[in-house]
Amino acid sequence: MDQFKVITHDMLSKSYRRAATVSLSFDFPFYGHILKNATIATGGFLYLGDYMHSWLASTQYIAPLMANFDTRLNANSVIKYADNGTDFIVQWEETALQDFVSAGTFTFQARLRHTGEIGRAHV
Repeated sequence: MDQFKVITHDMLSKSYRRAATVSLSFDFPFYGHILKNATIATGGFLYLGDYMHSWLASTQYIAPLMANFDTRLNANSVIKYADNGTDFIVQWEETALQDFVSAGTFTFQARLRHTGEIGRAHV
């Protein structure tokens, strides 16, 4: 994410089972629909639906590594995102599992491209 203006989402970086919607700078084609927003969830996924509800992980999501993450458990946990006009990247960094902290921390990314391509990386 070096070539992007990276934004750390403070609320998500110190939360459990929370989500926040951000605007995309480009139209993202997803299953025949054009999306202009993505909702970043602390649980390691992006929700791409139109309506916020308590079951975000039931439909319309992209999950590079979905689990019961709790960013409050590690002082170094952060959730960052960046958008350069053609790519939107979210990074969950040093996140710990809420009920299995001894497993260590996890760092991973999701990438949405303006072409509709979806990528993920585990760092």
